[in-house]
Amino acid sequence: MGFVRFFLAISVVLVHLGASNQFVGGKNAVQIFYMLSGFLISFILNENDSYKSVSHFYVNRFLRIFPMYYIIVIFALFLELYKYYNYGQSYTIYTIHHVPLFLAIAIVISNITIFFQDWLMFVGVQDGVAQFTRDFTASSPQVWNGLLAPQAWSLGIELCFYLIAPFIIRKRMYVIFVFILSLFIRYYLYESGIGIKDPWTYRFFPSELGLFMFGAMAHMFLYRAYKSASVSLILPASFTLLSVLYILFYTEIPKKNIISLDIYIFVYFFIALPFLFIINQQFKIDRYIGNLSYPIYICHIFVIKLLDQFGIDSKGGTMEILIILVATVAFSMGLHAFIESHIEVVRNSFRFRAVVTKPIPPGDQSGRC
Repeated sequence: MGFVRFFLAISVVLVHLGASNQFVGGKNAVQIFYMLSGFLISFILNENDSYKSVSHFYVNRFLRIFPMYYIIVIFALFLELYKYYNYGQSYTIYTIHHVPLFLAIAIVISNITIFFQDWLMFVGVQDGVAQFTRDFTASSPQVWNGLLAPQAWSLGIELCFYLIAPFIIRKRMYVIFVFILSLFIRYYLYESGIGIKDPWTYRFFPSELGLFMFGAMAHMFLYRAYKSASVSLILPASFTLLSVLYILFYTEIPKKNIISLDIYIFVYFFIALPFLFIINQQFKIDRYIGNLSYPIYICHIFVIKLLDQFGIDSKGGTMEILIILVATVAFSMGLHAFIESHIEVVRNSFRFRAVVTKPIPPGDQSGRC
């Protein structure tokens, strides 16, 4: 699962470097991340005693998402202020100054809370008036430019999932019901012609919620079956290799029907997720590589903008792309080593306290965790 998460994150970076025809593509990468998240959240809510309390779950998710996000937002803010005061050019500041006041306030709140960043993708400005739109690029200025970490819109969707997960994921029937309901919403949007164009294709939470549920079902129905069957590591290792190759060479697959092809991707990862998770549990290198995926995802826009100040064009040739990729991975490794690893210590400590403070059942005075 770690190597898969890594290359999915790199797929998103490549899209923002103008290389959208490389690897699995940004849209598919984000949606596979939704499935991964659904699987992992189902696992920790159903098989980890540390998250029996809803408040413990929320605190853990906060520690997982927000500290790293705030670090990058602070870096990005200083970079935008530097650009504004030295060159008089900052898309972020310009956007906040040139949208209606209530929308500017909404952008600031979204930058602070992450929530509603996905909603901003459905808002445009025409003649100084904010309105919902089917195409967020048809706006002057484009509202998303006011976000300091614009790729964090997907975290807004993740957070909405986290809010409802403790009340849904523990019941199979709830998961199935929400999955079917989300499919109906997606079908309606597609048939009405709305859901065939960005942002409706993968940024609308109700229709994307089914992917989280699909990942959760992979844990509930497949992982437990594989685990009870005690499969050898050969099969999980094979699925891990095949999944990485699938991501890397996706563009080489013949595309007679792109919609069917997308369905095949999600069905494949539904089957593969338990195997990928088994490998992640067994090998430290896979866990380490996977831990770089969030830093890569959350920092890469900042790295692109920073290197642009040194004349490295993100829309340049192969050499520029390689430089940015290497710099992004290196910066992410630094974030993981100096920030995320310390946050993880706090998270582990919190999980440990959550377990040991549970009441000891009658007759069990051993104090075991």
